[in-house]
Amino acid sequence: MISIDKSNSRYVVVSFISAVKKFNILIADKIKKQLVEILDEDYPYLILDLENIAYIDSSGFSVLIALYNYARKHDKTFIMCGLSESNMKLVKITKLDDILNIFPNRTAAIEETI
Repeated sequence: MISIDKSNSRYVVVSFISAVKKFNILIADKIKKQLVEILDEDYPYLILDLENIAYIDSSGFSVLIALYNYARKHDKTFIMCGLSESNMKLVKITKLDDILNIFPNRTAAIEETI
C-alpha cells in the first residue's frame, strides 16, 4: 500500500504505491497507524508524497491533520507534496494550505529539510 524510504538520516519519504489511487475511509486508519509509528522514530521530518493519489476523502484529510498535529506535539515536521490539482483545490478551499506544510513535489519537500 505504501513505500517507505529511510535512506536519509534526516527524513523519511512515504509514498503510495501506484495501485492506490484513493486516500479514503478504507485505508485511512491503517495509514495513520503506520505514519504515527514512523513519527515515533528518530527522523525529524516525515515527507508524505501524494503524487499517486487522485482522490482524498474527509477521512484522508482527517488523517493528514491528525498527523500534522501529532508531529508538532513531538517536535517533528510533517510535510506533504505532490498533491493533485483537485486535491490542492480542496486544501485551498478549506484553508488547510495556511496550516499544513505543502510542497509541489518531492524535490521541493526534501529541500525544506536541509
